[in-house]
Amino acid sequence: MWLCLLGASLGTAHGQRLAAGGDYSVSIRPDGTLWASGNNFVGQLGDGTRVDQPIPVQIGTANTWERVAASPTNHTAAIRTDGTLWTWGNNSAGQLGHGPGNNRLTPTQVGTDTWRRVAVGVRHTVAVRTDGTLWAWGENSRGQLGDGTTTDRALPQQIGTATTWSNVAAGAFFSVGLRTDGTLWAWGDNFDGQLGDGTQTPRNTPVQIGTATNWQSVAVGAFHTVAVRTDGTLWAWGNNLRGQLGTGTTTFRNTPVQIGTAMNWQRVAAGANHTLAVRTMVPCGPGATT
Repeated sequence: MWLCLLGASLGTAHGQRLAAGGDYSVSIRPDGTLWASGNNFVGQLGDGTRVDQPIPVQIGTANTWERVAASPTNHTAAIRTDGTLWTWGNNSAGQLGHGPGNNRLTPTQVGTDTWRRVAVGVRHTVAVRTDGTLWAWGENSRGQLGDGTTTDRALPQQIGTATTWSNVAAGAFFSVGLRTDGTLWAWGDNFDGQLGDGTQTPRNTPVQIGTATNWQSVAVGAFHTVAVRTDGTLWAWGNNLRGQLGTGTTTFRNTPVQIGTAMNWQRVAAGANHTLAVRTMVPCGPGATT
């Protein structure tokens, strides 16, 4: 599979970063502006209203947005180029990180710290600060925050003391984190084996997935996990009812299983019950070089 990168002609109308929630989508254009469309019942679009938008509308006037994440149950989080974190929409379990209270109809800054990555689950949020520490807040019924309890948190709670977290992903009721040493960790609901630790036991603190130290990237669906190693191999585990693991069966897996034998996988993404992955990418189009 080849992906043709169109460079500058990858139009501004399609956004530079894109996140899809339950019934809405949010995108960042190459000029750094933020746009949203779709269902707006709890203010998840961030335009100050609860009016659905059938076409993208700009959210505020800032042009410094860098990353965005959207929840299947209508809360949104985004990071600006200055590292500040902003959330809006549904706050039913404190998943916005502003304390208990009402939904937010416009982006509201979370504290004053600077952040590197953010991910959102059904009603929880996990994020990595620029100092490499891991934080989480919102619903914690399955231990998906990773703080050793099942108590909901309406403000950011530090998870452990490690300062080597590099990325995070959030499933329905579980979370996965990648450290700078290439190890992969998971916590929360494990009913379908989505934590990859060989059990179906829920975990309320991060547990390492195997012993590999060459994990490069990770993505999660509602109840499954997919990841790419630095050697270009693709791995998956968890729920496989719809064949989302790509193993050729519908058998659930509670440890990582390699998908095929290809060693040129570079990117992976997951929807609720499906997975997409990209092999070697090559530039093409006007001015492209190989």
